[in-house]
Amino acid sequence: MADARQKSVKFGALRIGQTMKKIVPIVNNSAAPLTFNVTLNPVTSALQEPGVVRLLPSEQPITLQAKGGMAKVEVMLAPKSRISQFSEEVIPTYAGFVSLQD
Repeated sequence: MADARQKSVKFGALRIGQTMKKIVPIVNNSAAPLTFNVTLNPVTSALQEPGVVRLLPSEQPITLQAKGGMAKVEVMLAPKSRISQFSEEVIPTYAGFVSLQD
């Protein structure tokens, strides 16, 4: 994350049908370029419904240049039913992918 405070993205309490978007900047401070995909793997069934949680860009690799390369990932939440408070975490894996997991 560009800023450690952005490690958690808080949407607050949304009404059913309301949509909120948050932008999360990701920065590569390493000496080598980095290519990865952003994926979503929620465990909560309400978050697994199509269109409830979306990441952009998705399904395509993101490449960050070395020493400060930056990309912005958009996270969108549009609940279709009541969703209890949840937390998803961004975790880089050694295979070069970043995923959101419970």
